[in-house]
Amino acid sequence: MRSVKRIVSFLAAVCLLLTAVGFAGCRSSKEDAADTLTIGVSNNTSEINNINTFRKAYLLKNPGAKIEIVRISGSFDNTLVRLINSEDLPDIVQVYDFSAQYWTDAGLYYPISGYMERDGIAEEDYFDSIVSMAKSGTDGQMYWAPRDYNKVVVCFNTAIFEAAGIGPDDELYPSDDWTWSEFEATCRALKAKTTEILQTTSQQIFYPADMNLNWEAVYYPAMRTYGGDFYDVTDSGVTALKDLGAIKQAMNTILAPADEGLAVEPTQTGSPFASRQCAMMFAVRPNVVSYANSLKDANGNATIDFVSLPALEGAETSYIGMGCTGYAISKQCPEEKRELAWDFLKFVMTEEGQTAFGESGAGVPVLKSMAQDPQAAFRQYLPGKNHEAFIQFDERDLPMTEYLNGVDPSKHLAVRAVLVDNLTKNLFSAGDRDGYYAELKERLENALR
Repeated sequence: MRSVKRIVSFLAAVCLLLTAVGFAGCRSSKEDAADTLTIGVSNNTSEINNINTFRKAYLLKNPGAKIEIVRISGSFDNTLVRLINSEDLPDIVQVYDFSAQYWTDAGLYYPISGYMERDGIAEEDYFDSIVSMAKSGTDGQMYWAPRDYNKVVVCFNTAIFEAAGIGPDDELYPSDDWTWSEFEATCRALKAKTTEILQTTSQQIFYPADMNLNWEAVYYPAMRTYGGDFYDVTDSGVTALKDLGAIKQAMNTILAPADEGLAVEPTQTGSPFASRQCAMMFAVRPNVVSYANSLKDANGNATIDFVSLPALEGAETSYIGMGCTGYAISKQCPEEKRELAWDFLKFVMTEEGQTAFGESGAGVPVLKSMAQDPQAAFRQYLPGKNHEAFIQFDERDLPMTEYLNGVDPSKHLAVRAVLVDNLTKNLFSAGDRDGYYAELKERLENALR
């Protein structure tokens, strides 16, 4: 993890950079052809596949269109800075929910609310939490086209449950209305059948669950469930660690299965669920395609199903981490190409694009009517599975932009550098967890200054 000093230096450089560039509408000497739309996305297999799903469907509807995919390699944010500096930003850039407010505040995105109003696209047709994230500025406008509705669910290997002798009629079988205590009881029952499970999987390692413990979409909703937060926003400013007792309760609860040997430790790496080394995985919809391809029986049928995240007990609402990825028109998109860029964004967020993404198996529609439709395309991928798990209990949704809400957007990258990747890992490994909280508070206070 980078030091706070390095982060602060980086942010200072970014601020100077954005001031110098000013996000002007002009392009560099590398200006793209006026009829070619460039779209920049993170250079990983999943994101390349996702944008190509939309691209292919869009070109079928618009056969004369030209779209070039620009792969953004390395650190996504750092590469954006380089492209800004060279005035070579793509016309459209991918948006990650956790950094949307930062880049909106920095002036990277061109607002789309005017286009939506003109073309009759109503905010109320979308999940409220989706709209709240796409309104990543302070002026009430939407700044990017949401692509998918993603909440954390439990994906489980039905073949492993069968090997353990736990069937759909068993009270230990995963269900949408289960509690955290019931989840732990299921983990213990699976652990007791380790010998039988290893004989079936031909593996040497077995864990009942991979809870994705290093992921903020897992641990932050638990904090909010019990009333804790990383920050306390007051009239006098923002301070670190609101209600440390609640934070400890949340982290102790979600780390307990790993402490007991029932879940993959946050210090471990690899893909145990896809390798049949664990029975359950805390995941989101884009993971489903790779799991379905990896976990098949002798007849080629995927041995996976889904249920909602177990509800933490002792709180009014047990929150579920929910996020959304999307695409935005960059401020460096020439004015004469903005209509073309908007036409692609409109395709992504309306029925035709959402149908194409649903058919791929990787996306849940952002349109409420489509998500709730029993015949929706995303439900036809792996027919008969519990696709309802991906959309129900929306009252428990916690948009993952919430954990930066109230913090000066210019400090978001510095704060995230303290929180992501290693927080749970370091806490799990710490011999003195109370001491680690004291260290975390100091580092967050420095990042928030």
